[in-house]
Amino acid sequence: MSGSRVDRLVDEVGTYPAAMRVLFAIVMAAVGAVLGGCGLAISSNADGWPLQVVAVFCFEPLAVFAFACAVYLAAPGSAAGRWFAKALRRALLVLIVWLVLFLALLGFAVAYLAW
Repeated sequence: MSGSRVDRLVDEVGTYPAAMRVLFAIVMAAVGAVLGGCGLAISSNADGWPLQVVAVFCFEPLAVFAFACAVYLAAPGSAAGRWFAKALRRALLVLIVWLVLFLALLGFAVAYLAW
């Protein structure tokens, strides 16, 4: 997603009807609750570190993002909504870095298993 596409997405959310934004916010809050519950269940019941790493680096950040998205969808003009819009513009770079790190980790895992 390029910067201009993110800007258009942020501007478009403000044009949605209030009922649709609230409905989407409820859905995103539910997704965040499910992801947070999965992360908590895995991290509290896992015996080994690989599952805890998955919980901490996959489920919990997605849960936080879903809750922040719910706040933004409910009130895009609020201070929290404006902060989230700025953070969303920077998220592309972070996503690319995480993808590269994940692919490197996957490559090392495959090389280790093939060894």
